[in-house]
Amino acid sequence: MIIIDVGAHDGTKLSVPMAQDRNNLVYAIEPIPELAEKIRSYQLPNINVFCTAMGAYETTSKFHVNRDNQTSSLLRANCQGNWQPYVQNLEEVKSIEVPVTTLESFINKNGIAEIDLLKIDTQGFDFQVLKGAGKCIHSIKRILLEVQTTPLYEGSAGKDEVVDYLTKVGFRLVRSISQTGGLEENLEFVRVNRYPLINNLEYLDVLVPYVGIISTTKNDYVGQLLEQGVFESPELAFLWLYLRPGDTFFDCGSHVGIFSCVAAKKMKNNGRIISFEPNKISYEIYKSNLERLECECFTALNIGLSDKGGTAELLLGKSGNSAFSTFATEAKLHTQIGDGKVVVELSRLDDIIEELNIDKVTLAKLDVEGWEYFVLNGANQAIEAGKLPVWMIEFTEANAIAAGTSTKELRQLIESFGYHLCRFDATNFRLVPESHKLEYLYDNLFAVANIDDVNTRLSSAEPEFLELAKDLVSRWDIAIKARQFDYIEPQVGVCEADRADRLTVINKLSPQLQESEADRAARLTVINQLSQKIEESEADRAARLTVINQLSQKLEESEADRAARLGVINQLSQKLEESEADRAARLTMINQLTQKLDDTEAVYTKYNHQIEKLSNQNHQFLEILQILQSQSVANLQVVERLSEQNQQLLEHLQNKQSANSLVKQSIHRLLVFIKKLLNLTIQETPNS
Repeated sequence: MIIIDVGAHDGTKLSVPMAQDRNNLVYAIEPIPELAEKIRSYQLPNINVFCTAMGAYETTSKFHVNRDNQTSSLLRANCQGNWQPYVQNLEEVKSIEVPVTTLESFINKNGIAEIDLLKIDTQGFDFQVLKGAGKCIHSIKRILLEVQTTPLYEGSAGKDEVVDYLTKVGFRLVRSISQTGGLEENLEFVRVNRYPLINNLEYLDVLVPYVGIISTTKNDYVGQLLEQGVFESPELAFLWLYLRPGDTFFDCGSHVGIFSCVAAKKMKNNGRIISFEPNKISYEIYKSNLERLECECFTALNIGLSDKGGTAELLLGKSGNSAFSTFATEAKLHTQIGDGKVVVELSRLDDIIEELNIDKVTLAKLDVEGWEYFVLNGANQAIEAGKLPVWMIEFTEANAIAAGTSTKELRQLIESFGYHLCRFDATNFRLVPESHKLEYLYDNLFAVANIDDVNTRLSSAEPEFLELAKDLVSRWDIAIKARQFDYIEPQVGVCEADRADRLTVINKLSPQLQESEADRAARLTVINQLSQKIEESEADRAARLTVINQLSQKLEESEADRAARLGVINQLSQKLEESEADRAARLTMINQLTQKLDDTEAVYTKYNHQIEKLSNQNHQFLEILQILQSQSVANLQVVERLSEQNQQLLEHLQNKQSANSLVKQSIHRLLVFIKKLLNLTIQETPNS
């Protein structure tokens, strides 16, 4: 840290403790020579001691050395009023001539680029020291100084004058600590992003750290956040760490181009920046801001994004709320939306990516006032193709509902694409998984295909960009606290004024209120006793009133209600008064039913005997059937044997028939032979 301690005294309050850290470089400014030598005597290598005073211009001047040298000043003390108890310490013992230089001259001579902390304690001369900073006031990050709430030094500036001056040159009061019984205050200021030049009537120019000037409309809400240093610095730090020259960055809902300007500075005209902004005024300012940075790698499209092409009505934000312009029809209920609307062209990211022949988008930022769900649906083909691995997406429940969806549905859609939802840890500068929530009032989250790849890239950023990211987050944290202080400080001021008034009254009444502790204690005891009795009486009275009200309510019954209750009672009595005859008749019926039950039992027993007899007969029949089955088997066997014998007889008969046939054939041949023989004999006989 670079620290300038103006009015260092003997160094024990700030210079020497800060120099104990060898990473700090301290410039100690002290006009009293003895005290300057005291600081040098510590022989710390990182303290540079200058025996001089500081003011609004360079000169030599008389320095009033008081009995308590901590109260010494270029201004003469004038002890009046409440300062009277300190008059002895403020007595001037001598005066010395000292050189007076300006803070601007001192910073330039020592080649100091930026001051982390400026502490001023010059006893009423602090405002003159500030005015002597000139343009170098904008190189200071943090200022600690002292003001007197009750005038002490002749010609010294009051708190309001100091606060007004520093506010105009870009600082914000973040802390006010009363001291010396309320006669003095220590004030702490931090630098915000206010651009210290006179703005024109149409635009507000904001000096964004590490980027330069960014313009918005004069009363633009986002511009005011940017000026105060509270606009999404962790998300901007992510861009500084993640993007590289040669990357492609999509700015969906670019407004005036804050994120695109950071991308342009980081990518150094090497890569592609594609922006989408349907609001014509914001679109024109966007182009102007990128051109001011001499960025040549951006393409600005004056269109809206959705899940389908065509046209749609854009509801315009009121004056100063152009960032809230939206396609969500229910958003007209929001206070930021005015009556204006305009028809604009719509396109799908899938069509844009194909038309521009883009292989991969390194990072896409999506902030379209509740229309995020539809824009993502219009990029489903590119998402499935792996062309959009990392998104930075705004989640705002009110905007999503106005568009007919919800942040829960938005998360479900993102996860259905295979993304992991993450949050940027601005302390360790890495993405961490986001826990499940029912809804998100307002948050910027990251949808990533691979969290490890993203964190690897973040961790490999060059050291200078890591330091830059740390500084952005630190400034943002201080600015957030400053904004909170804006709400608290007026109340504190009222309390301080009230306290001062009460002190004045007490001082006037003190002579009359000097009483012994015993008397006060006795009166307090009596008062406490009476108070206790009053409280008990009030409590008892309240209890009695409650009881009376309850009794009154119970007693306020109509005659009709009472008659109705009596009628019900009589009916019940009549039903319960049964005659003996009725009871006897019921008993007779019960006896008859009992007799019938006994008869039924006898019949049942008889039937059981018959069933048992039939069961025995059935058993015998089964045994006979088994015997018959056995005999049937034997008969079947006899039949089979007879069949076999019959078959044998048939075969024997067939054999005999065959033999007979052979005999017949033999006989036939023999007869034929005999016949031939006879014929031959007959023929030979005549011849003989």
